Amino acid sequence: MIERLLEIKKWIKKKKPKFKRRNYGKKKRLSDSWRKPRGWQNKQRLQKKGKPARVEPGYGSPRIVKGLTRREGLRKVLIRNIKELERIDNQTEGIVIASSIGLRKKIEIWKKAEELGIIIIEPTKKQLEEMLKRHEEEKKKRAEKRARKAKAREKKTKEEKEEKKEEENKEKKLEEEKEKILTKKQ
Repeated sequence: MIERLLEIKKWIKKKKPKFKRRNYGKKKRLSDSWRKPRGWQNKQRLQKKGKPARVEPGYGSPRIVKGLTRREGLRKVLIRNIKELERIDNQTEGIVIASSIGLRKKIEIWKKAEELGIIIIEPTKKQLEEMLKRHEEEKKKRAEKRARKAKAREKKTKEEKEEKKEEENKEKKLEEEKEKILTKKQ
């Protein structure tokens, strides 16, 4: 029965128009997000032919399948940690991993969910792989930057040591010259 209702939902969503605010194209300051027309002579409110459709209950999904995913017909449950996975019923619920969680925790939750046979609605496997790639690239960049800074520090310390040696050599030479001059005078 749910499969049939999901098909009906899909069909309704396909037929549903994109509800946009009246006259949003005429004035730049108006966004296209829906606002109910309230004007006394508003043609959209009066449902005249050729005017955009209004939001009405008939465009809604069947009550039983409202809020379920389109393909699997699962209810979305937001997950923030691994403990919350234990309460999930993998027959009727799918998980959405919270976006505020770090990448390491997301991967842990992902692995545990696959282990338990729970369907992951978001992020998809592709999105997670992209996040991993981006994370690895950033890691490499940080490592390269650290290496460059370390080389620069080493180079700077070497130069400073060489300068100190040169200064010490100059001082020694000066002292030797002074001693030679003093010995000659005596």
